[in-house]
Amino acid sequence: MAFGLVVASLGAVVKNQPAPTPIAKHPIDVVRTTVSNFVTIGGFGCAFTAFNEATKRSGVSGKAKSAVPRFVVQAALAQGTKWGKVSAGFAGGRAAGQLWRGEDDFQAAMCGAVAGGVMASESIKGIPGSVATFVMFSYFIEKLTANGKAGAAKGGAPQQLQPRAAQSAAQSAHRPAVDYGTRPAGAGPTPGQRLDKLLGFAA
Repeated sequence: MAFGLVVASLGAVVKNQPAPTPIAKHPIDVVRTTVSNFVTIGGFGCAFTAFNEATKRSGVSGKAKSAVPRFVVQAALAQGTKWGKVSAGFAGGRAAGQLWRGEDDFQAAMCGAVAGGVMASESIKGIPGSVATFVMFSYFIEKLTANGKAGAAKGGAPQQLQPRAAQSAAQSAHRPAVDYGTRPAGAGPTPGQRLDKLLGFAA
C-alpha cells in the first residue's frame, strides 16, 4: 500500500509537467496503459527485490546455498507482481476515468485511486480500507496541486524588486518640500549660529 501511495504522488507530479501525457481516448489506450505500468513497475520491483534478497543470502553456505536462487526468484516474483498490480490499477483506473470523462480531471484521478486501492488490497475484506486510504491521499494531492496552479495563475510571475537605494531615491524625489517659514526680522541668530560663533567658525 505504501508503494501505491508513492505511485499516486508521482502521478500527480508527472501531471504538472509542461508537456502533459496524452489522455486515453480509446479502450485500447486503457489496456496499453495498464499493461505498460504493470510491466515497467513490476519489472523494477522484481529486479530490486532480487538484488536485495541475493545480497541478504550471500553468506549462506552448505546445502542451503543451493536453495537460495529459488527463494530469491520466488520473493522477486511476488514483490514484482504486487508492485505491478498497484501501478497498473492506479494508472489503468485513471486512464479509464479519462476515457469516461474525456479529460484528465479530478474524477479521473479518483477512478485511479479506487482501482489502485482495490489492487493494493491483499484480501477482499481489506478492499474498503485500502480504497479509502488511496482516495484520501489522492484527494489531498489533487487539491494541493490544483491550489498551486490557481495561485500561479492568479499571481503571475513575481515582480523584480528594485534595489533599496533606487527605491529610497525615488521616494525622496517624490517627497514634497517642507516649508519651515521665514524667520522674523530682529529674531536674532539661530541656536546653530550661536554655536558657530562660540566655536569660532562664524564672525
